[in-house]
Amino acid sequence: MIEVAYHQSSNERIVRKISRTNPRTKETERPWRNRAHQFVLAAPRSGAEVLTTNYLEAVALVQAGHSIRMSDGRNQPNLVTPASLTIAEARETSVDQLWLYTMPKLRFTHERLEEDIRKALAGLAVETFCVAGQKAADAFLGTPLNAEDIPGTMTRIKLGRSKFARLVLAAYDSAFRVGEDRSLTSIELTQLAVMIGGTFSGAKRHQGNPVDEPDSAVRQTMLCAHWRPLIYSGRLFDDDLVNSAPITRLAILSSMTEPGVRNALAKRKIGLPFRSQDYQITIEWLQSTRGFVPLREDERAPSIVK
Repeated sequence: MIEVAYHQSSNERIVRKISRTNPRTKETERPWRNRAHQFVLAAPRSGAEVLTTNYLEAVALVQAGHSIRMSDGRNQPNLVTPASLTIAEARETSVDQLWLYTMPKLRFTHERLEEDIRKALAGLAVETFCVAGQKAADAFLGTPLNAEDIPGTMTRIKLGRSKFARLVLAAYDSAFRVGEDRSLTSIELTQLAVMIGGTFSGAKRHQGNPVDEPDSAVRQTMLCAHWRPLIYSGRLFDDDLVNSAPITRLAILSSMTEPGVRNALAKRKIGLPFRSQDYQITIEWLQSTRGFVPLREDERAPSIVK
């Protein structure tokens, strides 16, 4: 665990924070951790690689002259010498503010997600119209529904007025660590679960909806944001909100195909169906995949925050 001092009146921690402003990109860089949660340093004279999972040890090594790999989170890490770094005392409420992982390439754009949300809302409005009439559909959509001109209706939807849209966009930031880069609150997670239960359909709809399409941006966003907090509680495969196989869940979280997941697990001698004793090694594999977005401090078990 990181040994830091707490303020008496808050949960802030006094820490030594390493940072650098990249002279080319002007982005702020912080120490980089690899998929094994290790900081990567180089000895001052020999250049020999030094690995540690302990942040305080990494700071001490930098102060002793070691170079350290730094990143802004989106670009590949660079080995930086101590002379180019700033080490200062800081107050942080989250240890995640002290370091970064290099994030995988975004699997789809914000714009594609917004288009999916508009399609989903229009489709749900048509269903509302069939059940409760025009007035209810218009109220749900926040704009008059023209069932004869769905594309035109979609252009008039104000996403900021839709609770569904606001929550899915927040789920995008949470699941893929972009934008505000924060975890969903417990209330938001509950609301998301309710929306998944109420919008994902097992029956054929009158009008197709992207929430039912396995590869759609809106479905992947909602499921990734819903499943991530279950990983370290050991409940990822127990969740019964969505009827999907463990392989499907791993594929969505890792941005891999299901055959690719099966092959990767087979190489590690992890068989199907999963045995309870395979859970930890499966999760370790998931976190090592290139397309998995690293968990934040509040999404991980305390025992792995080092």
